[in-house]
Amino acid sequence: MELHGLRSFIAVAETLSFPQAAQRLRITSPVLQRRLSGLEEHLGCSLLRRSAARVTLTAAGQVFLTRARELLLAAELAAGEVKAAAQAAADRVHFGHHGALWAGLYAPAIRRFLKRFPGAELQSVEGTPSELIRGLRRGEIDIALLGPVDIALQIEFASRALAAVPAVLALPAKSALARKPRHRLADLAEATWIGWDERHFPGRKRLLLDAAARAGFTPKLRAEANGAAAVLAHVAAGEGIGYMLPFSRRLPHSGVVFAELESPAAIQFEVNAVWRNDAESVRRLETLAELLAATPLAKARAR
Repeated sequence: MELHGLRSFIAVAETLSFPQAAQRLRITSPVLQRRLSGLEEHLGCSLLRRSAARVTLTAAGQVFLTRARELLLAAELAAGEVKAAAQAAADRVHFGHHGALWAGLYAPAIRRFLKRFPGAELQSVEGTPSELIRGLRRGEIDIALLGPVDIALQIEFASRALAAVPAVLALPAKSALARKPRHRLADLAEATWIGWDERHFPGRKRLLLDAAARAGFTPKLRAEANGAAAVLAHVAAGEGIGYMLPFSRRLPHSGVVFAELESPAAIQFEVNAVWRNDAESVRRLETLAELLAATPLAKARAR
């Protein structure tokens, strides 16, 4: 049963005139006649008595008029709810990041975004970079902050480079290395390193391997951590030294001392915005990426 059939029947039932009903619906009388005939055929009964002089409702037509109005109202309410839900979904932006520190650093950009799009609702989604990538693929995340973006991701999603952040060293507090505030990477050739688990942080292990290769050595990796807290735990236990984002200083780090690399470019963490370019709100996602890129992250990391 189609809605235009219901509307056609209601119009005829209320005007008791095919010409007037056709005029109300802005269709021709033959089209109106076909709709009513199709509805009656579907129901298996006559709804109208037609004569040259007048149109009247049958007993079945009188009963169906009430039901037709109820059905049409229910359909219109459902359509309104669906439209509202679709609009709410279009206004909602799922923003993926790894840890509250990331969200805090980009809070100014997020505030500017919400001011520019007052109807938008930004929902924070926290996870490891690998989890965020899966969320993007499943459509559960619209835009995410990620590290290195390989060719496959560049093909699959839209992306924008936001920053290159120099790493800091995490050193066991009781080690001799902890006495110096700065180190040359080449001087750490004999050190044992705590790396990052590629299953959770794709690309971070490669950062150390490539940097060490440029410095002329192959790093000795003792463990691969699945998060910043795990890196700090390994370092505090004296198992090796770690390389971390500078924001990690804000985490509890008893037994760990942070130091700088003499060359800030020796190891740099890439920060990229990656978003679904097939999303309905793709223009807004592009604007959000632009605002994120304008965030002075280099200054933020020093605080």
